[in-house]
Amino acid sequence: MIVGRIVGRLLLLAGSAVLVRDLLLLLELGRWVPLTMADAWRLVDRASLIQAQALGGAASDIVLAAWTGAVLLALGTLLLIACRRRPQRRFPAGGISRRSS
Repeated sequence: MIVGRIVGRLLLLAGSAVLVRDLLLLLELGRWVPLTMADAWRLVDRASLIQAQALGGAASDIVLAAWTGAVLLALGTLLLIACRRRPQRRFPAGGISRRSS
């Protein structure tokens, strides 16, 4: 669970960085130019992006057109929710059992 929370926080941090980048571009250019998943993937490895686009079809086009900031923020939030600390139970899951004597 701790690994999920750490990865979730890293995804939130990365999503926030993308949001700041997009806002800075908005201030500089005067228009909204968000970083898409395809642009982010292209920065990492162009050859594998070309292969994925050739294999994926229309579904991959939709995913690759998504805004990177929103995707990272959503995944980070979901991971943090799924891996959150749960309060410890005071009693066992089966409830309190009394032995009759």
